Amino acid sequence: MRFYPIKLPALIVLFLMQGGYAQDNERYQYELKHAEVRLYQRYNPKAASPALLDSAAVFAEQGEYLLAVIFLDEWLAEPGAPLKSDVLKTPESKPLEILLASGVDYNRQEFEIGFMETDSVLSEQLNKPFVNLNIQYTIPSISKAVNRISIKNRYDKDVWQPALELYSRYPSWSGAFNVRYEQNKSLPDFTFLESDLQYYYTKKIGQNTEIRVSEVLRYKNYLQVSDYFPDYLKNDANLNLTRFFKYTGHTTIYYQNGFNESLASSHNDLREHKLGLNFTDRYFQFWTPALECSYNAYRFSYLSQDSLFSNTSRSVGFDLNNSVELASQFQSAWDLSYQSKKYTKKTALDADYNFITSDVKIMWQPDLRLGLEGGYHYEKKNHLQPGGEENVYISEQNYFGHGLLLGLDLQPGEGFLLWINSAYTWRRYPDADQESALTLYTDRNILNLFLTLSYRVTDKLTLEVFCAYDNDQDKDTDRNDTRSTILNAELQYRLW
Repeated sequence: MRFYPIKLPALIVLFLMQGGYAQDNERYQYELKHAEVRLYQRYNPKAASPALLDSAAVFAEQGEYLLAVIFLDEWLAEPGAPLKSDVLKTPESKPLEILLASGVDYNRQEFEIGFMETDSVLSEQLNKPFVNLNIQYTIPSISKAVNRISIKNRYDKDVWQPALELYSRYPSWSGAFNVRYEQNKSLPDFTFLESDLQYYYTKKIGQNTEIRVSEVLRYKNYLQVSDYFPDYLKNDANLNLTRFFKYTGHTTIYYQNGFNESLASSHNDLREHKLGLNFTDRYFQFWTPALECSYNAYRFSYLSQDSLFSNTSRSVGFDLNNSVELASQFQSAWDLSYQSKKYTKKTALDADYNFITSDVKIMWQPDLRLGLEGGYHYEKKNHLQPGGEENVYISEQNYFGHGLLLGLDLQPGEGFLLWINSAYTWRRYPDADQESALTLYTDRNILNLFLTLSYRVTDKLTLEVFCAYDNDQDKDTDRNDTRSTILNAELQYRLW
């Protein structure tokens, strides 16, 4: 996974003003859940439906982490998935659970904003200790139904976040309703109330066909509404039709519909339609290919210099993944991705392009406790020039890159899980003027690190750590350098 730090200092200030870091928290929850699934797959690679994992990966790639978590939860709840107690030896769940947590949220963003001999760095940093009290009650049931009520209360020096969640799961469907209030004491105008409604439904048609429907509807209401922070309504819906083959193969046709509607203005309004086909199967007991083809139509609007700009785009693309078991302890993977995107209105910011990436990796897993991987990354983005004065600003955005990939999965004992991913990329802009002090596109060396740690110290005490670090540097000078560090460390104590 690659991370993209925000480039403009003004955007960072706005990001910090919002508080809560909802997107990063959702990504954190997804990565923890994904690491858990990866660990379970070591014990039974053919467990449960791979179509659910494919859907989760699609949503995570789009940044829709709530929908991705829904599909991972469904995978974990399927009869074919290994039980948690079989892997992590977690304590037996009780109807009433009370969890007290304390930790720190650390976020630091650095931007090099100087030119030539007047280099200077703008930095924004938050270091906020917090406490969190979660109360969860599962209503006893003799059937397979699960009904749960959760009350969460998070507090730090600037923000108070109470939340309520109602969750129900039955054999063919699940649903959740969440309400979260965030009171920002340092920036009271950015206090907001947020609620979301989620549901997931599955229906078997015969022995080998399944229909799945999922949706997340979210509403956000600010205490002080503005053009750049309007109240909004967001909806993401997904419809899947899957035909299963023998063993782990399947073909899935899916349709996704999403919109974001700002209620006070048209800033950040969008409509999205996506149609795709996903296929995977296993051949010769060692080769597993997977292919996804998709078409995406996108309409969006945003404020630019106090005026509203609207545009539409269409894109087609494919992702080809090949996994080959080389030996009992070794596995190779080759991933190829291509996207072609075209805009209705051609501008320097919205220019047509073709984008291709490819990864080649070797994985070594001597036993269930250890997994290592290394590989090579290639990327190339080429923008199409419509002609006119803006061509020079479009062509300088073209780039290619080569990178090194490293990864570690470690589970040395019961209740311990460590997952580390890293990427170092040499990105070059061949059509940009590298001598110009004003260009934004200079040759870059980019380091991305990602870490997830979960360690159950005792049956009642658990440590969880999430860390993402990005370092984007000019190859020769300090121009436009950015560094981003996000850390969440939390010590949880099970009171009941």
